[in-house]
Amino acid sequence: MMILVLVACVLFSVGDALYLNKRVSNGLAVDIGKYPSVVAIRQRETQEFLCVGTIIDAEWVLTSAKCVVYYPFWELEIMAGTISKTRPSSYSQIREVATYIFHDDYSMNGDRPNNIAVMKLSSPLDLTGEFIKAAALTDEYHNNWHWTKCTMTGWGGNEKTCEDHHENCEMWEGWGECDNNPPYMRAYCRKACGLCSTSDTEVPDYLRDSNVTVIPRQDCSKGRPKNIKITDLNKKNVCGFNRGYTTAACDDGDQGGPLFCLNDANEPIQIGVMSWAGSEDCSGGFPTVYMAVFKYMDWIREKTGLSL
Repeated sequence: MMILVLVACVLFSVGDALYLNKRVSNGLAVDIGKYPSVVAIRQRETQEFLCVGTIIDAEWVLTSAKCVVYYPFWELEIMAGTISKTRPSSYSQIREVATYIFHDDYSMNGDRPNNIAVMKLSSPLDLTGEFIKAAALTDEYHNNWHWTKCTMTGWGGNEKTCEDHHENCEMWEGWGECDNNPPYMRAYCRKACGLCSTSDTEVPDYLRDSNVTVIPRQDCSKGRPKNIKITDLNKKNVCGFNRGYTTAACDDGDQGGPLFCLNDANEPIQIGVMSWAGSEDCSGGFPTVYMAVFKYMDWIREKTGLSL
């Protein structure tokens, strides 16, 4: 009996590793340390999870303006070095936010132009370990990044509904419309297309990721309502699209999260900050829209004083 108790204690002491292969909706749970720059932004007193951010320096975190604009800085904290958004690991570091700066031209309307912010921490993070590091940024346009295979990461959110929205969905499925007209069918007829069978019912607590392809801005707007199209007036977006239509970032768990791509040296570079979701119900029916970090590097340098 004592041996069993000892084994149980050892397992729980490395609890983060127990979730390596757990399949979750809108992505796969990841191992601690896979994304050492990703942090959870939380309400300081309640530890309620609010948003995702990325470390860009020991004292600075990059996120979206939407993540901070509703809160005074003294109500915010970040938790680094964990894959859980609610509880720290043995590697975690928690810092209060000393101040934040969001873009002067940020708007909460329409397609949220200039949805980007930086947060200064109350004290520097220790970046010498394996599980907490700064993300690499770049101002290189890298051939527009179009059609590059990349990875989005965040804490995600569950599909809020799994209903067919049209009485003919099942009939259309029989005609092959799930493949012939996937943007519409997989956004509005997801149950008929078999996209709801593995949905989690629990609120996700563990960091997840999913592969996406960066697509041109004009393709990103197809099928969206007119009031949230990516217009020519806002050319500072980049879009990530999962070709299976099954995964997309969610406003309630991925806002402010990073889009990572590999550069020519096969090194991960953060090229995006999640701005708005692939769909309101996290169904993955449309591409996820990110602010293009490489187009805001001068702004980031100016506001932080960093020589990135």
